[in-house]
Amino acid sequence: MPHLNKTIAFHRFALTLLLSILPLSLQAQATDQCDHINDEACDALLSAELNNVSNKDWFNALRLPRFSLLDDLAEKGILFEGNLTSFYQGNVAGGAQNKFQFSGHGDYAANMNLEKLGFGRGQFLKIRAEHRFGDPITQASGALLPPNISPETPVRNSDELYITNFLFIQALSENFALYFGKVDSLGEMSGSLTSGRGLNQFSNLVLVSNPIGMRSIAYSTLGAGFSVMQDGEKIFNFLALNAHDTVESTGLSELYAKGVALIPEVTLPTRFGGKRGKHSFMGIWSTREFAELAQSPLFLFPSVPIQKREGTWVLSYEAEQFLATSDSSDRIGWGIFGRAAIADQRTNPIRYLFTLGVAGNNLARGREQDRFGVGYFYYGVSHDLRPAFTNLLGGIQNGQGVELFYNFSLNKQTALTFDAQILRSPLKKYDTACLIGTRLNFSF
Repeated sequence: MPHLNKTIAFHRFALTLLLSILPLSLQAQATDQCDHINDEACDALLSAELNNVSNKDWFNALRLPRFSLLDDLAEKGILFEGNLTSFYQGNVAGGAQNKFQFSGHGDYAANMNLEKLGFGRGQFLKIRAEHRFGDPITQASGALLPPNISPETPVRNSDELYITNFLFIQALSENFALYFGKVDSLGEMSGSLTSGRGLNQFSNLVLVSNPIGMRSIAYSTLGAGFSVMQDGEKIFNFLALNAHDTVESTGLSELYAKGVALIPEVTLPTRFGGKRGKHSFMGIWSTREFAELAQSPLFLFPSVPIQKREGTWVLSYEAEQFLATSDSSDRIGWGIFGRAAIADQRTNPIRYLFTLGVAGNNLARGREQDRFGVGYFYYGVSHDLRPAFTNLLGGIQNGQGVELFYNFSLNKQTALTFDAQILRSPLKKYDTACLIGTRLNFSF
C-alpha cells in the first residue's frame, strides 16, 4: 500500500503541475502581445486565449518557459542537455510477480567547446551525470536482462548522482580525433534507429545496446581512443578501456589494475536507394580474469562462482537501413535494423544473440517528432555456465522477446511513450511475461 499511495500521489502532483502550467503559458503568450495596448484590451485578449483552446490542441498551445541562461551558455560554448524520465510499468501476466512499479532516471550532460572558452583549438569536454530512482520491473518480470535499462543505471539500488562521462576530446582535423577520460559504454554502443539510452526509443537492454559485450565492458570506466571520420560520420573507432567498472569512483587508482579491454569498430556507411544506412563490425578482447558473475546494472544474475578464466572475446555485426525519410532531413525517417553477436561462452553468460526490427519517425504530417518501433530478440545462454545457473536458479533455457513502443512528442520538451513487451525468461520456472507501461520524458 505505501508504494500505491506514493504512485497515486505522484500522478496527482504531475497532473496538477501540468494543468497549472497550461494557463500560465497561455497567459505569457497573450501578455507578449499586451505591451502596446491598454489594460482593458489586454484583459480581453487574455480571456480569449484561455477560452479558445480546444481539447485537441491544448498540448500544442502549451509553451514552456524559455531557458535564457542555457541559451547564453550555448553561445559561449557550453551546451547543456538534460532528461528527466519517469516510468510506470507493470507485469500483467506470467513472470515472477504480477505488479506495477514506478521508477525513473535523470540524465544531465554538458558538452563544452573549449576553444570558445579560451583553450586550445579543436578541444572539447563532455561531462555526463546520472541517477536513478524508484523500483524497476526487472525482478517482477523474471528476466535476467533488464526489460527497462534506464532505471537500472548507473548503479542498481542506489539513488546517488554519479559522473559517468568526463571525456576530453582533441580534434586534430575534421577527420581525426583523440579522446581520453571516463567513458560511458552504453552511449557508445548504439545505432540511430535503436539509440536513445532507453529514454525515447526502445527500453529493453537487448534492443537499446549490445548486452553480449557488457560482460567484457564496464558500464562506466576510464579509457582512451581515437576516431576516424568521413563526411561527418565515424568510420573507424578504437578504444582501450579499463576492464573494471569505476562508476562510483574516479578510477585513477584502479586504472588497468585488473586488465584492459580493446575495442576496434569499423563502420561502413551506405546509401542504398539514396537512403542512409550502415554496417558496423566490432570486436572486444579483454585481459581481465573472470572468477564469478557479479551483480551489475546490466545483468540480474546473482554472484555465481565460475572456474577462473583470464581473457575473453566478443564479435558483433550491426546493420541499419532507412527505407523512408522526410523531405526536410535524411536523418528523420524509419527503417530496419539488426544485430548478431557471439562471445566466449566460458566467461560470458550470453554466448550469442540476434535482433531484428523496424523503428524510426512517424512521417505523417505534423508527427515527424513521434517515434515508433517493434523489435524481436533471441539469445542463447552459455553451455559452459549452465550447470552453475541450474544449481542456483533452476532449469535454464534460451531467452527471447518482443518489444513495441510508440513515442508521442507532446511538445519540444515533453514526450509520452506507450510500451509493451512479451518476454520468455531463460529461467524455466517462469511463464512468459507480458509487460505494459508508460514513459514520460522531459528534456531541456
